[in-house]
Amino acid sequence: MVKVEAATSEANLNRFLVEHTTDVLLAVRADGTIEHASASAEKVLGLSPRQLAGMDLAALVHPDDRAPAEGALTHAQWSNDVASTDVRVENRRSGDMTEVSMMVRRIASTVDRPRLHVTLADRTTQRRIEVALRASERRFRGLTSQTRELVAEVDLSGTITYISSSLVAVLGHHDTAVVGRPITDFIHPDDFPDLLRHFLGHESADPQRHRAIHADGSYRWLETLAQIMIDDDGHRSSVLLSSRDITDRLQLESYLERERQLLTAIVDNVHAGVIAVDDHGTVLRANSAFCQLFGTEFVPGRSMVSYLATHQLLDSDGEAVAIADRPLEIVLKGGAVNDRMFLVGSADGSHYEVVANAAPIVGIDGSITAAVLTYEDVTALRSAQHELRRLATIDTLTDLPNRRHLVAHLEEAMRRNARSPERLTVLFADLDGFKAVNDDLGHEAGDELLRAAGRRLRQWVRDGDVLARYGGDEFVVVIEGEDARREGERIAKRIEYEMSRSFALAATTVKIGCSVGIAEVQATDTLALVLAKADAAMYQRKSDRRAAEGHDQHADRPLSRL
Repeated sequence: MVKVEAATSEANLNRFLVEHTTDVLLAVRADGTIEHASASAEKVLGLSPRQLAGMDLAALVHPDDRAPAEGALTHAQWSNDVASTDVRVENRRSGDMTEVSMMVRRIASTVDRPRLHVTLADRTTQRRIEVALRASERRFRGLTSQTRELVAEVDLSGTITYISSSLVAVLGHHDTAVVGRPITDFIHPDDFPDLLRHFLGHESADPQRHRAIHADGSYRWLETLAQIMIDDDGHRSSVLLSSRDITDRLQLESYLERERQLLTAIVDNVHAGVIAVDDHGTVLRANSAFCQLFGTEFVPGRSMVSYLATHQLLDSDGEAVAIADRPLEIVLKGGAVNDRMFLVGSADGSHYEVVANAAPIVGIDGSITAAVLTYEDVTALRSAQHELRRLATIDTLTDLPNRRHLVAHLEEAMRRNARSPERLTVLFADLDGFKAVNDDLGHEAGDELLRAAGRRLRQWVRDGDVLARYGGDEFVVVIEGEDARREGERIAKRIEYEMSRSFALAATTVKIGCSVGIAEVQATDTLALVLAKADAAMYQRKSDRRAAEGHDQHADRPLSRL
């Protein structure tokens, strides 16, 4: 565009020279005698105005050109028209001949003395100007053919008079197929009215977007500026169009807009709270999940601090997180935040757990200009995970620790007391008569009895000791401490006594018994051996009790149903 403007400025300078060329002005009588001459005459004719006064104009004209000169003088005497002809005049000082354009007009007339005004315009200068203009035009066209700007010129009738090679390349038309044709042949009909108003300067001088027809029938988007060209008389002569092909840019903008809409839809529909913050702490974007999580609403331009006005970011101990340790500050300083756990405390005193992640947005210079943070409420998830872990180690029927929990606890207790195994005692309890209840009254009654037995057992186990359902109607107690053996014997007796008391079930009341085996842990014992010893002790206890009670074939039935 700069080169085009330079060429246009040169053309304007050439016109300026033409407008200010000094012509020879003569006042001449009808017989050709010079009465007055302008000062500029001396430069062209080599004589001063005083010397020219009284001379015959024809004497200054080349002999071969005198007839046309005299004809112009005669014509002007009897007509109101301007008579003109090209003649050669002599410079009396140098002897050189100068080609001039001679224009004659009658300026005053009486019956006997018509007076004429003669202008001699130096054709040499004019021809130099014409040559300069043609050279300027060639330079202009050369510049427009090399520039990346797409240039065309249209006359006032709408006909294309010039098209640059760059525009030819964009539209796929040869210049010979374009020059001389109406511009409407190459503009989308829906766009031409707005473009025409732009040409005529009735609207903004900003570039006008429009579609231009390619040779293959497709359309290219152009962005065009129009400049009205003014001729020497101050009239509009043509329109110079300077365009840029923005098709690829618009396609990219359209693609980016689709990507923006897609990203917005994704961000607005994820369950995690998402917020984008610049390096000054100003919030650029926050989705509804974030606003709901922190009890706020998205207002562009607000600071990140204002979004946390009613909710505090706390660490796992419930203490407020220092500003320097918050995800935004960490990532803006080049740190990383990946799956970091926080508590969020609300104004009503409630707390919930969130997982935070943060990623930087890096500018083209490599500096961090913003950050995207996500906060996901994992309160329900953590609660569910805790419940799953609990269920994995809890017997769902009795709500007591299950065998898996028992094994893990006993292994740890044995490691802990490896040097003092006497600190551990294991009780193995089996319900006597449970099978008969289950068979006679059904599984629902059996399950009810197991739940009741578990509740009763729990009453007589110390805090810190572990009571677990081992399976079926078997229960295990792990006792730990300096007096483990003595406490084991005491608890075993209490269990046998309490289990012998009747159980009130939904449909009836039953009485059963319980046999408890006691195993002391030795330094060389394995876990399996300890449990086997306790199990064997339980069966020995069961056998001893049956013998003492006179056991018969009906011993597995309920001792009584009340």
